[in-house]
Amino acid sequence: MMAELVPWIIAWAVVTTVVLVLAFYRLTLGLHEDPGMHLDAAEAPQARAKAAMERRIDKVELYGKSLTIVSAVLIGLTVFLWVYGAVMTRQPLFP
Repeated sequence: MMAELVPWIIAWAVVTTVVLVLAFYRLTLGLHEDPGMHLDAAEAPQARAKAAMERRIDKVELYGKSLTIVSAVLIGLTVFLWVYGAVMTRQPLFP
């Protein structure tokens, strides 16, 4: 029973690891961000750099949220398959 679930568990572990790496990367990007910084026209290069940083943060957040949903679906599917397999073979869930 458990042998059939190994690929699902590995896929979930890989996706969850990527989510954690993205979360850490987002945290490090946020350390370089100053949300209270207001720039005027004379500081155009800094404004472009700030806009680029915001776009990068937005992209990382989008990927992180999407992969978090994928991770939740994978673990939910794995648990469903585990319970379904146990019910269909009339085996206890926790041997």
